[in-house]
Amino acid sequence: KRLERCRVGKWYEIELRADCAVQRFTLTLNGCDCGMFRFSYPVWEIERAVFRTGRRRTAPVMSAQLYDGQAFTDDVTPEQDAERHEIIALVDYLKTGETPAFDNPQSL
Repeated sequence: KRLERCRVGKWYEIELRADCAVQRFTLTLNGCDCGMFRFSYPVWEIERAVFRTGRRRTAPVMSAQLYDGQAFTDDVTPEQDAERHEIIALVDYLKTGETPAFDNPQSL
């Protein structure tokens, strides 16, 4: 699914549930389920949250070039000439820790 563009002055409620055991995460934006996605590259624990805008970028993370033995075909290098807008994020609740795995990881 394609997410909407981030609009200046609009608040967003984001819920991200990651399961490192199955290398997947679910995303909810303003209460709407956006689906389940694969990690860009293998992750064994979550240590930080980074919010980026614009197109998907994998450079300079070299380990992202291969995942499940397949090369990415949609790599995007940072857009050097693109106009940049500042985003200010207020995170008022962040919960980390062990959670049960997704209901049926074999179906992913």
